[in-house]
Amino acid sequence: MNTQFTSNHRLILSTLGLGVVTVMVAYFFSGMASLLVAGTLCVLLCLFRPLLMPPGYGATKIRTLSVLGIFGLASSYGFWSPFIDAAVKALAVNPKVRELAPGIENIDLGTGPSIAILAFAVVGLWIVHHYMADKSIAGGHPVPINTDFPEESFQKKLDSFCSALRQHLVTTDREANWSPDYYADLEAEVEIVDMIGTTERKRIVDLQSAIRSDRTTQAFLVLGDPGAGKSVALRKLARDMIDEVGTTGRVPIYVNLREWLPREGRRNAAWTETNKPTIQELEIFVMDNVKARGDVFTEEFVDKYFRDLWRHGRMFFIFDSFDEIPELLDVNEESGVLNALSDVLSRFISSNPQSRGVLASRVFRRPTQAFLARKILEIRPLSEEHIIQALGRFPAFTQALRISLFRDRLDLIPVARNPFLMALLGEWVNDNHALPQTQAQLYENYLKGRLAKCASKIAQYGLTDREILRGATEIAWFVFDSPAYGLEAPVRVIDEAGASQIAVAIIDVLSYARIARVTQSEPKSFAFVHRRFLEYLVTTRLLNQPEDLPVEHIPTDSRGRDALVLYAQVCDDTSANKLATLCWSEIQTHFHDPSMRLRAIHCLRFLIDAFRSRRAAVAPFVSELAEFIRLHVTQGENLVHAKICLEGTGLLSETDSLPILTAAMAGNNSWLQETAFRACRHLPRLEQALEESISLYIITMPWRQFWTSYQALTFSLSLSESLKGVHRTAVLRYRNLLVSAVAAVLAFVATPFFLASW
Repeated sequence: MNTQFTSNHRLILSTLGLGVVTVMVAYFFSGMASLLVAGTLCVLLCLFRPLLMPPGYGATKIRTLSVLGIFGLASSYGFWSPFIDAAVKALAVNPKVRELAPGIENIDLGTGPSIAILAFAVVGLWIVHHYMADKSIAGGHPVPINTDFPEESFQKKLDSFCSALRQHLVTTDREANWSPDYYADLEAEVEIVDMIGTTERKRIVDLQSAIRSDRTTQAFLVLGDPGAGKSVALRKLARDMIDEVGTTGRVPIYVNLREWLPREGRRNAAWTETNKPTIQELEIFVMDNVKARGDVFTEEFVDKYFRDLWRHGRMFFIFDSFDEIPELLDVNEESGVLNALSDVLSRFISSNPQSRGVLASRVFRRPTQAFLARKILEIRPLSEEHIIQALGRFPAFTQALRISLFRDRLDLIPVARNPFLMALLGEWVNDNHALPQTQAQLYENYLKGRLAKCASKIAQYGLTDREILRGATEIAWFVFDSPAYGLEAPVRVIDEAGASQIAVAIIDVLSYARIARVTQSEPKSFAFVHRRFLEYLVTTRLLNQPEDLPVEHIPTDSRGRDALVLYAQVCDDTSANKLATLCWSEIQTHFHDPSMRLRAIHCLRFLIDAFRSRRAAVAPFVSELAEFIRLHVTQGENLVHAKICLEGTGLLSETDSLPILTAAMAGNNSWLQETAFRACRHLPRLEQALEESISLYIITMPWRQFWTSYQALTFSLSLSESLKGVHRTAVLRYRNLLVSAVAAVLAFVATPFFLASW
């Protein structure tokens, strides 16, 4: 028998107990008064009766009745206050009452509302809404779950099913070598999309809070770069929601869409412009994916209840890795498959008015407008404050290394802003007590470190670390070079294709080392725990076989793009110069053609990411590049293009970048000002006009943003000699805010005394 009481039941019992005691005391002193108290107690029990009903039944009713009761008491004051006065006078006749409560005979409520009654109304409203508000993530379903599923054993089956879902999430995090202790709240920029498709950019909020506080949006779209923390955040969201199923009556279903493979029984064939995805295919995939997380009882639950839960709007779908669906890795932004998938996922989530869901993707190759998201949450890179806090977990990351990172290694700043790469950076520093020369060293250090911990496992197969890495590289290339399988492939196919002579052993070791993972369901599927590992191993192969360079992936932002960024950072100068020249040629040829402009934008992004640390590669055309950036920052009409161009000032010399940054800081767009400000903090010198613009930016920054980011802001400003004046401005503004806050508190406290004396 379940003896656990909910908070609602405890509230009922406490109220009942207090009421009984009150009635007994009232009866002892005055029999008539006890009747009044007993009547009040009955009214309270009637009001709170819905709390004894199933979860989700009476919260709204209780809030409504309580508000009406509170307003009723306050507004009818003149009607009932004489009765209270009469009851008090009757009690005052008793000597025992006067002895226990001296002065009771002087109580007179009068006929008009008093300050006490108004305070009672305000406090009562606050208590009702604070303690009875629905604080769950998904929000309670309006219908009790036992109404839709009256079967007596259903609740136990649901609990068992949720346990399997939780275990799957825990296992996935463990395979990814992730711990909740390392979770960092992600900031997201919220964009509201209205019914006619126009957007309104809102404030910066915490990603989890943005979803938790919104009970009306049916479909969210979460955007962020690879490694930005989308998957970790969504899995944590799912785990938190599982804990609330008993209250909300909604079941979270986390699904990684990169596992939606076209063959091996998951789908009959790859999608094309003529063979587009259907909602039936998505339904089969989701059900099969969920079944694979448990045992025969999980499969039985899914077969029997999944469609009914879906039909009644009791599912909260969390779809991850939209951009990693195999067929989307190489398509362009205008692909019919991209639009069809967006539409299918939208209709799947919104199949019932009560159904809700989240879809996550990278910014480029995102869902089209066919995915009807009413709220878009774009994850922002980690701020300096978050970076400093996160790196503080690694003992070897001393203050000297932090200063060197922010002042001298500008090429590593984008790495540190990415949660996944930042963790690898911390691992590197712990092992080497210095900053890495290239991003590739982070992956090499991590992979070798993980394999070193698996020496006994590797010895069982009679292999060496080098052979494991060589075999992993061959498998990575096979997965990368197989368009049908995207970033994940069936183990049987890898083995039969001869991707490695010892593929099964290699996969077993990589899985044991938590470098890769293998699904437990049939057919078993292999994938690296993060696509960055696959891209690093592909890069090592391209260094040995540069004839296989997929340069065509740069202007299309296809699957090989990020691997080529790594390649460009470590290849020889001749190869780097060829890649840079290729990108600049694409930019010159296509930027002014609206139908081809996206190719040029992707090439500009590649230049920025790949050659920030080796600017010699862009030297042959740096003057033309500087003029191109200046024109689009100062005269361009597209803010997104202007922001990307502004980030390109990191490729320019100080002489070329100063006038561009000065113009951006002097402008009126806060988005461009923020981007320019980050670039300005690393300049060796500032012109007076630029310093004045930066100081004005600090002074006019919203006070809440300034207050919360003050420590990181002053830390970064203190690293540059040229920003000493701006640093003083920031300190003065902080002190001014502090003094103003203290003065406001003192004024608030002193005002009543001043008015009393007046």
